[in-house]
Amino acid sequence: TLGFIWIFMVESIPAADSGTVTQTAMEVAKGNYNSFITSNNEFYNNVSYYQLYPFQLGYVFICEIFYRIFGTDSSMIMQVVNVLALTALYMAIIKISKMIFNSKAVTFITIFMLAGCVQAIFFTTFVYGNLIGIASAMWGCYFIIKFMQSEKKNRYLLFIPASLLMALSIIAKYNNMIWLVAVCIGLIIYVIRSKKWLYLVSVAFVCLIAVGSFNLIIYSYESRSGVKLGDGVSQTLYLDAGLNESGMAPGWYNDLSKSNYLTANCNTEEANKIAKEDIELRKAKFKSDPAYTRDFFSKKVLSQWNEPS
Repeated sequence: TLGFIWIFMVESIPAADSGTVTQTAMEVAKGNYNSFITSNNEFYNNVSYYQLYPFQLGYVFICEIFYRIFGTDSSMIMQVVNVLALTALYMAIIKISKMIFNSKAVTFITIFMLAGCVQAIFFTTFVYGNLIGIASAMWGCYFIIKFMQSEKKNRYLLFIPASLLMALSIIAKYNNMIWLVAVCIGLIIYVIRSKKWLYLVSVAFVCLIAVGSFNLIIYSYESRSGVKLGDGVSQTLYLDAGLNESGMAPGWYNDLSKSNYLTANCNTEEANKIAKEDIELRKAKFKSDPAYTRDFFSKKVLSQWNEPS
């Protein structure tokens, strides 16, 4: 209820990356794919935003579905979805807490602490894949834990909803690959401890569905728009950016990944060479100046810890 009151009271309008992806979703919902051809923006050297960041197409896809159903007059529907996703996230946390601890006291404390987690309610105005992705991943974890605790013969069927939810999580926000990694580590430990080696197939199944679904969406937009988007800014470029200074805090957004990718004419292999050379320079700097290294990473970690999403 508080979430709905908040979003309709504030009436926030998407901006920056959020504004770009929602605008694209509205356009493709009406059959317009011009944003895949060029950005008409000097900030991106007039290169299409999605040639740089094809991973954003996952959330574009989710938004497009809702815009096709509810119309493209307002982005408010996605804020409503955020409130519903936050509710689903809280429900998953409560159910997992109850399942793991099997304690009414712990469940009550969990509910009480969630009720005081007001910053998440404020976050519902942010039209992006964060809340949908986290909620989906949490429910995916719920089914994985349920599988581990179950003694039923057909419990392997729980991998179906777990895989689909992990896929939705990655589609909504590509950063949620970290959830997939965590789930796979947990499953591998479970398989080793239980010596039920056949369930390793299930680990591969979860990965295949999750990663495959994301790539399928990118391929779908390439086919529909007739534009080959390429690999986009790589993780190596982001690693380089994360080791450099920024106007916000050490290791935060500094335009380095984008500029190096554009310098390499959107050639991922060439861009990675530039990034690797700079990474070696940064490593040398960290090695030669321990005081600077401590200051850099302490501020980087603290700023990430204090970031509320």
